[in-house]
Amino acid sequence: MPEGSVDPATLPQGHKMSPWDLCPEWAPDVFAVAATLADVSGCYTAARCVGNTEVEHSAYLREVIDAAVEWNDSELLPAVVQSWWDVLVAHGAVMLSELAADKTLSGMVLRLLATADEVCAGIGWAKQDQTFAAEQASFSFVRVPAADAKLSNLLPFRPHSLCQRVPPDAAIVLPKAMTPAVGCSVRALSHHLCLLPSKLTVLPTWYLNDNGSQGDQMRLLVIPFPFVVPGTSFVRGSSIDPFPSPREKTQGYFQLTQDWLDGLDPKVFADQMVIPLLREAKKKCGAQVHGVLFPECAFSKQFCDGVAMALANHPDELGLKFLIAGVMDNVPGREKRNAALCYAFDDRSPEKTVDPDVDSILLGAHSKHHPWCLDVSQIRRYGLSNLFQSTTDRWWEEIDVSERQLPFFAIRDDLCMTVLICEDLARADPAMPVVRAVGPNLVVALLMDGPQLASRWPGRYATVLADDPGSSVLSITCVGMVDRSNAHQKNPVRSVGLWRHADGDMQELVLPAGKCGLLLHLQSVAEEQFSLDHRGDGSETSRLELQYVDALGLGDSTPDWAFKQI
Repeated sequence: MPEGSVDPATLPQGHKMSPWDLCPEWAPDVFAVAATLADVSGCYTAARCVGNTEVEHSAYLREVIDAAVEWNDSELLPAVVQSWWDVLVAHGAVMLSELAADKTLSGMVLRLLATADEVCAGIGWAKQDQTFAAEQASFSFVRVPAADAKLSNLLPFRPHSLCQRVPPDAAIVLPKAMTPAVGCSVRALSHHLCLLPSKLTVLPTWYLNDNGSQGDQMRLLVIPFPFVVPGTSFVRGSSIDPFPSPREKTQGYFQLTQDWLDGLDPKVFADQMVIPLLREAKKKCGAQVHGVLFPECAFSKQFCDGVAMALANHPDELGLKFLIAGVMDNVPGREKRNAALCYAFDDRSPEKTVDPDVDSILLGAHSKHHPWCLDVSQIRRYGLSNLFQSTTDRWWEEIDVSERQLPFFAIRDDLCMTVLICEDLARADPAMPVVRAVGPNLVVALLMDGPQLASRWPGRYATVLADDPGSSVLSITCVGMVDRSNAHQKNPVRSVGLWRHADGDMQELVLPAGKCGLLLHLQSVAEEQFSLDHRGDGSETSRLELQYVDALGLGDSTPDWAFKQI
């Protein structure tokens, strides 16, 4: 906190305090300090028994809960929390390497961390009966009146951090969805807040879409478009010639051209494919679909905007809440960006006559963090050898991977979701530490990959996230790449998706011939989770489970442009 722990304007005149003598009044700032100290010192390993006996640990838990209740009830910092902070400041000369060995000091750090976490129950979510801190933060995220300076300044770093005094280039605090049930880490010590690296590594964003409670059911429509990916869609990009040294190798690059969009209008696509599938889904299950998902690189940015706008113009009939799609975005003067877009469709009152524009419905966007590397085996499997005949055995996707960001979408009052793009699911950095800290209920991986089988790489990496932090993971790919991969297989499986949740088997999502969408029926199951210091969350956590899958087709209504493809 370079500018001190409180606003200098609130201090009495003539005071002789240092800028950090007073404990911050905003709980996420307290959490940022305590969680950072716990993490770098390793004192979180003592959280299972704070003190020397179980009796002392029970006393610690009572102190934490009582302090959090007082903080929320009075909306003022409790004296006991200031006393814990005083101990922290008084031990400022202690080396971080010695902090864990000092039981008194480490006990204060853990008390501050746990209390700040308890104070922020429900923060970042559009829930009813929230605590003061949670209500104010949620209000700032979702609908800050421009004229209300007090509320506008409540979260100066929103939507990237909950902190007020801790800048995001030092540390970031965001809301949290799930607490890991395994392992011993600072991530397992909190239910409601998480500590993230500075924005210099990857910039996280928390998007709150105030759709309120939607029951315990959720339905997602997966449309694995494009249905055909021509070999001509892969073209050579620039290349680097090998140096004379035998230790150097040629590096090849390729670009993706979306031939499947040629001559196709986005409104026609929505009217003839997406909307009819949504109507068919509603007819089959008797309820509306909450979200529509498209795989990696399915659209261009402009095409995707057109599809989203077409859907936004049917709010009452469709009842759709969000659309997620992979796009190839051409930014003038820069390399292409392989990105994911999320559009949110809020319920609109009948008297609202002004149609939404793209900016008003585009909730969030981010680019891929790692380029795809096509090796020799993939080139052969996808039937691309005629395009890449050379001594080069690795071809890199020619895209811009700078300005790394990772969004989290609180699309319901019990569900946080994030979207990864292909390689980002498999690579440890920079996304995985952030994903595991926030613990989203659902991770959606948009791929341009072969069949989604439990034995392949998406299944392996989905298992990691299902174990820690306990997320449900859905990977989806397009039919076109699945069919290219299956062309020479003896027993091909047309699996366009893979579902994995904790304590459950993986399920391959197979698209039958002649069908063009899969309707996933999910159920939100309440679960009691416990932190490393044995604090329960009151069964506020929801885990998503896949109940069953419907394959959808349009039969005789299948448009001519899609009939031959599916």
